[in-house]
Amino acid sequence: MKIPDKIKSCLELGQSQLQHVQAAIEQFAPWINTTLPLFPEYTDHGPRHVEDVLNSAVGLISETAWKKLSSADAMVLTLSVLLHDCAMHLTEDGFVSLVNPESIWKPLDGFDDKPWNQLWSEFFMEAHRFDARTLNRLFGNSDPVRDPPMVPQEMTQKDRMLIGEFIRRHHPRLAHEIALYGFPGPDGTSVPILNNVKEEWRDLVGFTARSHGFSLRHGFGYLHDKFHLQDFVTIQHPTLKKSLTQFFMIF
Repeated sequence: MKIPDKIKSCLELGQSQLQHVQAAIEQFAPWINTTLPLFPEYTDHGPRHVEDVLNSAVGLISETAWKKLSSADAMVLTLSVLLHDCAMHLTEDGFVSLVNPESIWKPLDGFDDKPWNQLWSEFFMEAHRFDARTLNRLFGNSDPVRDPPMVPQEMTQKDRMLIGEFIRRHHPRLAHEIALYGFPGPDGTSVPILNNVKEEWRDLVGFTARSHGFSLRHGFGYLHDKFHLQDFVTIQHPTLKKSLTQFFMIF
């Protein structure tokens, strides 16, 4: 995966930011280059998609903002783009781990989130009431959905597509939790992601990835509580003060 030259130049201003990004790309490579088992008919969400989003970000950043970007800003931006759609690469095993009542992927303080097993139960009850038009749009036929088995080998294509619709709705949130807890693997295991990056930065990366699923105004409370953000000028957290201010200039 190629990092745009402008972003790479910013990353090289720091001592470790480029190394963190390169390590993350290597960690993501095993599944980001594979097909999407829960989204068989979706467009490409592999390395090309990530590169396109990064190039779009480069095009949105003004020349004035480029002069103010730090290597930390470039790292958070790049890692968040890498993360923002990573939940679409979830496997059947990973889904089972995610919705298990004992799942380690839990709601984060500051968001009005429900446990994943509860979210799945509510979604499935809704899916039982899908009308013929919705069923045809999602699955290509109007046959009612069934409760997918929690054994991947017993899942049908329609089971996978139903699970995929659930993940699609919640993939911004899952990106945030993946940044903090790792990628859902089989049997409740977690595949380490960004484990060479400090937790406070993983949290900010995950929050930025999550932000494409909600209005940024709704995130001010989280930034206030976790990073002591008072406004665009008064930030008590020393390392994040400059970075957060500049990010809001970009957005």
